[in-house]
Amino acid sequence: MRKIRFIVNQGYCWARSTELRLVCVLRCLASCLGYTYLDTEQLTDVNIGNELRNAPRHHVSADAVYRTGLWTASATALYASSSFSDAANTVDEDSMGSVGELPSYTLVNTRLGRDIPLGNDMTLNVGMGVINLLDDDAYFRGADLSAIGRIPMPGRTYVLEGELSF
Repeated sequence: MRKIRFIVNQGYCWARSTELRLVCVLRCLASCLGYTYLDTEQLTDVNIGNELRNAPRHHVSADAVYRTGLWTASATALYASSSFSDAANTVDEDSMGSVGELPSYTLVNTRLGRDIPLGNDMTLNVGMGVINLLDDDAYFRGADLSAIGRIPMPGRTYVLEGELSF
């Protein structure tokens, strides 16, 4: 017999946030710093006063892109503070991994690419990069991906990619 799972909307909630962004563009370098503060509260149900699920209070980002000639180098860093994975704001994870606090994490990605002109207004960009350069552990839970339990963010991943523009 197959179990039927239902997704229930949160109901009424309150959220306020502040977002700051600083962008700097120089001749060959573009950089951006960002910060978001998010304060949430459930206003209905048995969890009145709790924070919303999957809503980190702090989010910090930084990125830089350097272009010279046909080469482009970039780096991105993201930090997300801890958050709760359920409306009850359960701190300790249960034995099935369906509830519990999601720890903070830092994600750093890098990429180096080169444009190769092919003529006839076509350009091939070949790049290599590293996703999760610091090999940080991070987890998430979600009804659309994991009905129960937590899913780890992939570890350090090396990428080789190509893009054809025409």
